[in-house]
Amino acid sequence: MIIGLIGYWLVFRLLNQGLGSLADRWTRQWLDDRPVFWVKLVPSALTLVGLVFVNLVMDFARVRLVMLEGASAIEAFLASLGFSLTRIRRAIVIYAVPSLGGIALLGLYLLVWPQARHIGNVPSGAQIREPLGLAMLFIGQQVITLARYWLRVATWGGEWAFYSASQGTGN
Repeated sequence: MIIGLIGYWLVFRLLNQGLGSLADRWTRQWLDDRPVFWVKLVPSALTLVGLVFVNLVMDFARVRLVMLEGASAIEAFLASLGFSLTRIRRAIVIYAVPSLGGIALLGLYLLVWPQARHIGNVPSGAQIREPLGLAMLFIGQQVITLARYWLRVATWGGEWAFYSASQGTGN
């Protein structure tokens, strides 16, 4: 966890603060806000990519720690860094597919949530609808939680299978 925090700090420090302040200085005298927006979007996008990469490396380090019980955290992180860099395209696909499923799930939740807020707003004569609406809202949120957990397990399973296949262990 400490190694991951250091990685996240480096990404924020170098990309978000470093490139962000460079973009601020570069665009300080510009009068049109549209190009300024696009220039300042670059450090934010690079920060997001950096955070995703650190998270990917940390996931593979966790897989290595579980697979090789005697490995140290630093060794697992460095090996995972090398593993992720040499197999970057396949590693990103394995990481991105369940992540995109999670983003789709978030979109579905945000689409349904405004309607779900008004489930309990019924005329005073229909007293059973409010508790039923709250129960349905609770069940819906539990389904979302379970689906998020399943997507995370699917990510770990894909990373485990990819890592073990590339190491030749076949576990």
